[in-house]
Formats: sequence, structure tokens, C-alpha cells
Amino acid sequence: MKLPTIPTVGSAVLAGISLVTPALAVVNIDYVTVGNAGNANDAATGSVYGAVAYAYQIAKNGAYTLLGAMSGIISKNGGAKAWIPSESEWYKAAYYDPNQGGAGVGGYWLHANQSNTMAGNTIGVANSANYNDGDYVGYPGAALTVVGAYGLNSDSAYGTNDHAGNVWEWNDAVIFGSSRGLRGGSWASLENDLRASGRFVNVPSDENFLFVRFRVASVPEPTCLVLTMLASGVMLIRRKR
Repeated sequence: MKLPTIPTVGSAVLAGISLVTPALAVVNIDYVTVGNAGNANDAATGSVYGAVAYAYQIAKNGAYTLLGAMSGIISKNGGAKAWIPSESEWYKAAYYDPNQGGAGVGGYWLHANQSNTMAGNTIGVANSANYNDGDYVGYPGAALTVVGAYGLNSDSAYGTNDHAGNVWEWNDAVIFGSSRGLRGGSWASLENDLRASGRFVNVPSDENFLFVRFRVASVPEPTCLVLTMLASGVMLIRRKR
């Protein structure tokens, strides 16, 4: 299924930050400093672009090598620090709960709110999300909400916001041709689209700014991994007692 094409007025933006669980996880990205504040715009752009009145930093290396490509399959670089999640990375963060079947007994929920039901589209009500529960009025009735607006009781087991509803989110699955996977549903989607079984596709060149965004995944720093393992060990010891 392909989403309706919406006139493009802006590029995709981040819908979330990271799929990493530890609160102390930090992604170390190499930056370079761009100085020479107050430079003039480039005359070749009609003197519109290029001027920046302050010094800033920009990432030294990217997660993807695009080489001007507008289509085709582009894989993340080895050693990338942040990337569009694989479908499994996205799916686990949304639907898996390490205690779904009881303490230490993992399993998957139907919805990304630690539940098999969706309570509707009401901010402040547990197991709610921004989706079409009967209030959809059609384009251009965009109703995007601020990330996390539905509260902790609508988060996934790992604490991610808005894995259900609000905007469809890209994952790195190659469905067919150069099309990539979309999951989670949007503010205009029915409840079925938000389920773990809801799996859709679109071409990356179709920005669909009203319906589609993305979140990134990363790997925790070694110190964070050690802290996580230590915490897991303590929990196991407590359970054995």
C-alpha cells in the first residue's frame, strides 16, 4: 500500500531521538568546527545561501554515503554512530516487552503502548495515541502532536514516545525495488495500521511531510553497556532470592 502523495514543502525531520534504553547512553559523533562567522552569501545562489553569522559544529562523517544518489539501495556505513533503524530494531523497540509474560518473561504486544488495545485519541488517557478514531476530517486536516504528548502510559516498554500514531516512521527494510518500510501509522490512520501487523511501504523520494518522519537508532557507549549488564545482574540476583 502506498500512502497518498502530498505536495512537498519541507524535508523529513526527526520524530524521535534514539531507540537506546540506558538514560546515560551517549552517541559520540566526530564534529568539525565551522568558523569565520559573518561570511557573505554565495553569489552563485543569487546571494541567498551560505551566510552564517556564528561559529558552529557539523558532523565530520555521515551514516550513509549517498554520492548524489536519488534512488536505489543505500546501506549504512560501517561504524556509523546513528542510522535509520532496521525493521527489527524498530519493531522490537515498539512492541517487545521483556516482562510481557511476567517478570523476566519476554513477549510482544499488539500495540506499541504495552497493551493489546488502543484506548482512542485522547491526550492524558492511558494507551492512547494520535490516530483516526473517528475524528479524522481529511486533508488538509493535519493534526500532528508534540512528541510525547500522550504521556508515559502510552509509551512502549522501552520508553519510546509515539511509536503508535502521529506520523508513519521509516525503517531500513527494502520491500521491493528501492521502496523502504514504514510502520506505526499516523494521525490519519485507522487503529489497524498501528498494530504490530501493520506494515507499509513508500519510496524515499516521496517526503510526505504531513504523514511521514523518522527516528534514529544508535549503539550505547561501552560504559553504558557495562552499567546495563550490571543492572540486569542485580535484577537476576534479586529474583533468585
